[in-house]
Amino acid sequence: MNKLAKKLFVFLIALSLIASSAVALAADIAPPLTTQTGNLIIHKYGRPNTTVDTSSPGDGTELGTPPAGKPLDGIAFKAYEVTPLTVTGGYLYPSSPVDFTTIDLVAMTLTQGANVFPLTYVGEETTAGGGTATFADLNGIFLVIEQEDTTGQVASPVAPFLVAVPMTNPAGSGFLQDVHVYPKDEQLTLTKAVVNTDSYNVGDTVTYTLDADLPVDIAAALSYAVTDQLDKALDFVSVSKVVAATGKDASGNLTGTVTLTEGTEYTVTPSAATAAGPLVTVDFDQTKLDGYFYVQITLNTKLNATAAVRTNYTVGNTAQIELTNEYGDDVTIDSNNNIPVDIHTAAIDITKVDALNPATKLDGAQFKIASSTANADNQHYIRIDSVGNIYDYDPADVAKTGPYYTAAGIKDYVVTTVRGGVASFLGLKDYDGFVNAEDPSLTAFMIYYLVETQAPTGYNLVPGYITVTFDASTSTGVNPTHTASVTVTNNQGFTLPKTGGMGTVLFTVGGVALVGIAVLLLVSTKKKKEDSAE
Repeated sequence: MNKLAKKLFVFLIALSLIASSAVALAADIAPPLTTQTGNLIIHKYGRPNTTVDTSSPGDGTELGTPPAGKPLDGIAFKAYEVTPLTVTGGYLYPSSPVDFTTIDLVAMTLTQGANVFPLTYVGEETTAGGGTATFADLNGIFLVIEQEDTTGQVASPVAPFLVAVPMTNPAGSGFLQDVHVYPKDEQLTLTKAVVNTDSYNVGDTVTYTLDADLPVDIAAALSYAVTDQLDKALDFVSVSKVVAATGKDASGNLTGTVTLTEGTEYTVTPSAATAAGPLVTVDFDQTKLDGYFYVQITLNTKLNATAAVRTNYTVGNTAQIELTNEYGDDVTIDSNNNIPVDIHTAAIDITKVDALNPATKLDGAQFKIASSTANADNQHYIRIDSVGNIYDYDPADVAKTGPYYTAAGIKDYVVTTVRGGVASFLGLKDYDGFVNAEDPSLTAFMIYYLVETQAPTGYNLVPGYITVTFDASTSTGVNPTHTASVTVTNNQGFTLPKTGGMGTVLFTVGGVALVGIAVLLLVSTKKKKEDSAE
């Protein structure tokens, strides 16, 4: 073999050892390949679930342009040095690619056919600072195994790969002491979103969509489910629809959709409510999802009265993909990068004070509430049932058969000021629709009308109604309170004389005296006129 041919052969061998090559090392290359040591630098990337890694095997050099995808931190790799086998005329190394089933980490061997190669554990490194991990001061041939992902970023690890460190450079003229490899994993995401609005009355239906990626090899997975641990302020109602899709358009809308059948392609299992809340599991028959890349679940819940005692009346919720991949690894992927999807209700706080002395707080004032002036004028107040669900008047319900009239324990929502003149209406929405992030004033904030139906003792009723308006200051921004506050003043009643009291006697006596004086004056005047006439 001439020198040029030998250099080219060595280069091809080294190239074959990066990630996915498949050529055995020649028997005439004796370890170590060089007396130098080198560094193995792993660059870990995630790729969308709809793409297959079609990139060419690397040559050990660092890429000037990073590969498509997202660099992933927190992914661990373990490295094992491979001991070559001595054969006639040289040494034998295993070939790439390497299958998980050929590796025995108890016996510390790698088996290929009749050849069993001893392994020596080198160490473990985890990607950080932009998806990189480095094994330093290596010399030899190494088996690298990506560990099970505990961060919920990838569906399945890349296959184990072999790499030489140091490695012959692309020109075949020397060695790369820094060897760069770029393993890319399929990355799955789960997006949870609330439909229509994130502001609700207690008792309203809250609908979520769960958009989940499917692995390319979904049919080979051992199991695939989407789980949602609902907050205890949310009651499970139903999974009303599940669709699978082959793609998405430029706006992110699903394309190539088909509606799945419950009991055939998937099952829904809601658990009994626990201290955390009900757990809803949508378990798929993964063998029937081959060829699809997405599923979308429509989940309906109901906001219960527990929301009215939450901090800022806000309820958060996350969901998860629960995947057992073809290798038996359990992968958990959180929705929205584990950022809860928040919904909320709201409150109106009332403080009742004396009009002339605001420091005097008044207990015993009762209020009802309406959603419009017309409803207030016609005494169509907001109502509440025995478990705290809120109902507004529906003018279309002329037959009076709806829950506003028929719900269990239904009655007008009434609050009474106590313990220093305070009362609160809880469980009311503060706006319709979503907040416009760029201009919150575009949001349809709610306006409510309070009607005092019972004044404190010794005070007059407030006439008409008191207007309470939610706005951007109460309901948007960072940690909004979702609380509107109002101070209502009362005037003391007029004090009238007591019937039959001394005041009445005095007035009567005084009146009789005045009448007597008037009669005497009249008689006197008449007598003078008669005397002058004579």
